[in-house]
Amino acid sequence: MERTQAKLQSLLTLWQQKRGNRLIPSRGDMPVSTLRPWLGHLALIDLTGATPYFRLCGTSLHARFGGEMTGQKLDAMQDAFGRRELLSCIEKAKRTLNPAPAVHKVTAGHDHTTFHEVCLPLGHDGETPDTMLLACYAEQRQ
Repeated sequence: MERTQAKLQSLLTLWQQKRGNRLIPSRGDMPVSTLRPWLGHLALIDLTGATPYFRLCGTSLHARFGGEMTGQKLDAMQDAFGRRELLSCIEKAKRTLNPAPAVHKVTAGHDHTTFHEVCLPLGHDGETPDTMLLACYAEQRQ
């Protein structure tokens, strides 16, 4: 749990630094080279169309979303994997222009997994979110 919190906190710190004096950072402020420590645990969600879609979904997130979601609309996600909760988190970050942390539990068969995540709004103009950066980590059981 401490490792998960440290990873999310370090990404929040990076988001704050990249934001600077703007309301939100742009996608260009977060190149892949900068996001390397979190790769696999990130999703980029495009907000520009009528329905948000996964521009990218890290491989460590397949358990969270019920499979590979890259290129898929959020509507394709099953409710059992927290589609409504994810949309709520996205809307909160979009509305407040601030990071929106969340905890989500997924049950698949007899397995129960708790995911700690944060939605981070990004916008090309520094004011209007057009992309959501989602970081998500499964709780480590000891």
